[in-house]
Amino acid sequence: MTKFIGYKRKHGKFTDKDTGESINYDNYDLYFITGGVPDIFGYYPSSYRLKRDTIRQVLGADYNADDDYILDTLQDIINKEVMISVLNIDDKPVLTGLMLVGNNK
Repeated sequence: MTKFIGYKRKHGKFTDKDTGESINYDNYDLYFITGGVPDIFGYYPSSYRLKRDTIRQVLGADYNADDDYILDTLQDIINKEVMISVLNIDDKPVLTGLMLVGNNK
């Protein structure tokens, strides 16, 4: 069982200390707890950071989905059981899919 337990949006600007360039960022941190992990008794916490453009794809939304749609979707699935897809890319786990399980209400 994997449950989506929350999210945090982080967006703004920072200055690259090497180049002095101003860089925009827009990310979502998604938080989960998972049961049934070998050698762990109870639940295991995990989190994944997604860029704003990537979260649309992970949620199965249109490329034109606005921030309200993303935030409403995330709010709707808090404390619900989900299925996640994770790929190991460059030795780093990357969230590639997120959907509700069964008949969550």
